[in-house]
Amino acid sequence: MNQGRPRDTDITERVLELARAQLLDGGLAALNYDALAVGAGTSRTAIYRRWPNRTDLARDVVEASTLPWVRPETGSVVEDLVQHSMQNVLNQQMVLRGRDASSLWLTILSPEILDHFMERIGRRRRDLGREIIAAGISREELPADTDEELLLDTLAGLALFRSVVARRPAAEHEIRTVVRSLCETPPRRGAAHPDGAATTT
Repeated sequence: MNQGRPRDTDITERVLELARAQLLDGGLAALNYDALAVGAGTSRTAIYRRWPNRTDLARDVVEASTLPWVRPETGSVVEDLVQHSMQNVLNQQMVLRGRDASSLWLTILSPEILDHFMERIGRRRRDLGREIIAAGISREELPADTDEELLLDTLAGLALFRSVVARRPAAEHEIRTVVRSLCETPPRRGAAHPDGAATTT
């Protein structure tokens, strides 16, 4: 039976999926509009209408592969931070789907992509992390001078290192161990350095 011409949404989804595979194989330079047109059953012109350049396409690939952030509200700062971190791990796995992360992260960290990534994806995640820590402070689970940026950077760094360097996702029990330690002895703003200077974060 003749299915007719593919819908615009079908073409968009197919191009994004094929482009994701190309990014994982070789980063931004690997995006090939000719191959995408053949694979998606469309034309180069149709792809260029949606994404005039590879940077626009790569931005949409990363955004389309990322689940929306949801703030956990378990009533426990430890469990909220664990769930928040696991959303990050899950999103990385959604994008990678078992593939090597190196090319993708090189793409995200490129100047053309990074600002967009932080504005559309990273900022929302960081804001939710700050809200979780603020709620923990209000419940007196954390001290008022907890350095939320350093705490959140530590958790993000664990997920990123495991994904890019160790090439395996951080497990939930591992994240919980780190979160518990950070919440028992959280980094503090204004803590003294060994040389006697104080942090200003």
